[in-house]
Amino acid sequence: MKITILLFILLGVGLLVISACFSKKKKKRSIVDPAPTAIFPYRVNAPSREIELPKKLREVSDLSFDAAANSLWAIADEKGKFYQIHLPNGSPINTFNFGEDGDYEGFEKLGETFFVMESNGRISKIEQASSEKAQITVFENSLLEKDDCEAFMFDPLLKKLVIGVKTPASGDAARPFYAFDLEKNQLEPAPVFTLQISDIQAFLRENGLVGEPFDRLLKEDAVSPGPSAMAVHPATGNYFILASMGKLLLVTKPNGDILQVLALDKKLHTQPEGLAFGNDGSMYISNEADGKVAKIYVYTSAF
Repeated sequence: MKITILLFILLGVGLLVISACFSKKKKKRSIVDPAPTAIFPYRVNAPSREIELPKKLREVSDLSFDAAANSLWAIADEKGKFYQIHLPNGSPINTFNFGEDGDYEGFEKLGETFFVMESNGRISKIEQASSEKAQITVFENSLLEKDDCEAFMFDPLLKKLVIGVKTPASGDAARPFYAFDLEKNQLEPAPVFTLQISDIQAFLRENGLVGEPFDRLLKEDAVSPGPSAMAVHPATGNYFILASMGKLLLVTKPNGDILQVLALDKKLHTQPEGLAFGNDGSMYISNEADGKVAKIYVYTSAF
């Protein structure tokens, strides 16, 4: 009799433990977008619409907006090609060949000139891309050749290209951002700013941002999110910095001061790698296929 009672007790304890485990899973905090503000006038996990991309763009790694042609330009990792994606529906898609296959991560179109950045910081300047006489000038940027670079944009106020280091070769916990001078055609040796994990942690604590993925950033051994894409907001001039690893989007001033930290829903943003803004404030985020279909999410500004 005692053995039977003991077995019932053990069974009851086991059921309570299992129930507690399931309860914890159910209580897992879901990501809720904050209300749109002047700093971030979107709901990053509720896009206005989406554009599905074909297989040739399944590894889309960056975007650039072209107001004159009402289109997005995109680069795909590993292929020496870039693509013109016509809006609003994402078709047709025109293809331009510019070189051999490589690890291409950043892309900008300025006027009729294209700039492509590789993961080692090398920049290719491509002129007359649509003709057979395309002119390509390569800038090596030896300062970054051992780093892993992905974020790349043009700052119209600085009138310079900006490169964000995703993973420094030094193993440093901070993430530096460098400017490339288009008049001197050289990389400036000192960073424009450096994204420090201590600054991110201070912002999270001051604004009561808790739960995943914020809790990971508050750990003692945390490092700054590695930027996978970045762009300048046309109305505010603030920097929007996308981090695929960790699924975050940060808004900073041009000097690196943090204004907002947002969590991305990993079910929606499977591998966010590209970011661009339209002149009307519309935001475009591209996601690599990651075993599914590559997409561009379109966000309409609330203001």
